[in-house]
Amino acid sequence: MCLWALAGCQHVDVAPLVPQETTFQIFTGKGTEEPPGGDENADTMGELSEGEIFKPAQAILPLAVPVYPSISVDGRGRLVRVGVGLVIDQTGRVTEVKPSMVYLSTPHPEAKTFFDAVKTAVEKWKFIPAQSVKIEQATGDDGGTWWRAGRSEPVETSGEVLFTFTATGEVKME
Repeated sequence: MCLWALAGCQHVDVAPLVPQETTFQIFTGKGTEEPPGGDENADTMGELSEGEIFKPAQAILPLAVPVYPSISVDGRGRLVRVGVGLVIDQTGRVTEVKPSMVYLSTPHPEAKTFFDAVKTAVEKWKFIPAQSVKIEQATGDDGGTWWRAGRSEPVETSGEVLFTFTATGEVKME
């Protein structure tokens, strides 16, 4: 499944909604000054402009897993897939769960029952909100410049998840 955090001094287990890089500092190589912290994490690049980067939402583990619906006899024994799209607000809450536009769900007579099981679980998920991070240029005493992360603010984001209900009664996230 494609899905950081310290709360005070307590470690919180998290998982990425999408792959991310949290270390970014780009030294332009002008002048002789090294960027703060040395250059082991810096990439030498040409001219850049100020802007923003997106830091994806991070799921706080453990995530609730859907319960296999107790439905008619023909419900089990088949592989059923349910794809959902979710919206995560600026506070890290899931505010919307809808059929996925990326993952196709298995046509099934009890499709709504399976979707409802997924929706009930996903609505319990909590996230560290996605962030929009301003990238700004810094200049050293010798005129050397580098790019650094500046102000950040939480933003609404969305994602897609595929759940597979197996013939043996297991539920897996992909």
